[in-house]
Amino acid sequence: MSTASWPTIPFVLPVYQNIDQHLTKLKLISSLAHPSIRTGAMVAHQKLLKYKSKAEDNQFYVLGTGKHSSTHYKI
Repeated sequence: MSTASWPTIPFVLPVYQNIDQHLTKLKLISSLAHPSIRTGAMVAHQKLLKYKSKAEDNQFYVLGTGKHSSTHYKI
């Protein structure tokens, strides 16, 4: 998904959001799922949130979208 001429973050964040919604739904119906599927979904969701927050905190994404507070970056 990443090349030298294409920025990755604008493409990845919507994918993270879709996967986040899917895993959240899976966790809600986890009583119907096999224990190994439940465990896998919980671990995957934790890992996804870790990398999603790193992408959202990326300095270029923050500055490019204006989603920053004055405490994060001093210009």
